[in-house]
Amino acid sequence: MHIHQHLALYAYGKPIEVPALIGIPGMGACYYWIHTHTPDGFIHVESPIYRDFDLGEFFDIWGEPLTPTNLAGVHVRKGQIHAYVDGRRYSGDPRTIPLVLHADIVLEAGPPYFIPPPVTDWHGL
Repeated sequence: MHIHQHLALYAYGKPIEVPALIGIPGMGACYYWIHTHTPDGFIHVESPIYRDFDLGEFFDIWGEPLTPTNLAGVHVRKGQIHAYVDGRRYSGDPRTIPLVLHADIVLEAGPPYFIPPPVTDWHGL
C-alpha cells in the first residue's frame, strides 16, 4: 500500500508548517508507515499491509496534539477547530479523518475560517 494525502494547517488564518521527516527518526533507516519527507504538507502512507489509517495516527506519530481545543499546540475554545476534506466541511472528530488516496485535508484553529484552493499538483504522488 502506497498512497498520499495533503494536510494544510492554519492558526487564526496563518499557516502552520507540517515539518519534513515526521515519522522518520534518526538517520532515516526506519520509517513509520505514515510519514513526511518534505515540509510541504504531503503525507506518505507506505504500509506492507492494506488497512485503514486516520489523521489521529499521523498526529500521534508527529507527537503533536489534535483535540477539540488544541491543534498542534495552538489552543482555542471548543468548536473553534474546523476541518475540511476535499473542500467540504468535516463534521466529525478530525482525528478520524481517513487517510485515503489524494485526500486534501485542511484544519483551521480559530477564525478567520476559509477554504484554501484545492491541491491540484500532486507532484506525481
